[in-house]
Amino acid sequence: MHEVDVFLGLGSNVGSKIKTVQEAILQLSTLDNTRFIKASPLYQTSPVSDIEQEDFINAAVHLKTKLSLEELFATTEKIEKNLGKIAKKKNEPRPIDIDILFFGNKQYHLPTLTVPHCMWSKRLFVLTPLSDIAQEITLKEKGKVIKYNMNHLLENFINVNNEIIKRVL
Repeated sequence: MHEVDVFLGLGSNVGSKIKTVQEAILQLSTLDNTRFIKASPLYQTSPVSDIEQEDFINAAVHLKTKLSLEELFATTEKIEKNLGKIAKKKNEPRPIDIDILFFGNKQYHLPTLTVPHCMWSKRLFVLTPLSDIAQEITLKEKGKVIKYNMNHLLENFINVNNEIIKRVL
């Protein structure tokens, strides 16, 4: 398999949040058949949830991998488990969450995974760190190639969830 550009979103809001995200980035940087390209700075972000919880630490990572989507997903789940993630309901606090935002420029709809992540363009906690490591994202949608300029998306972002975000590292 040829190398595929992969963008991941990371978040933590339980325990040693900064340390956990940094450890996840370190583990991602050493994956077999994968080259680490870049990680964004870390950001403190307000939760987008109706569940009362602490702020998150978020980041984004760019990799190039020869792994299949399924292999990468299994690997990210293993990293999450090693860093203390247990099965919980949606939007509940968690020590680590690693989302596959993009895998190449194609769309995937698997029983356990949808890529691109369905909310990537509607979350400031995704767009901000992603814009630090990618100026543009190219996707094939309905037979057309669409280019998303990250700065344009951020400049025109409508903050319906009143997200607060600040760079911490």
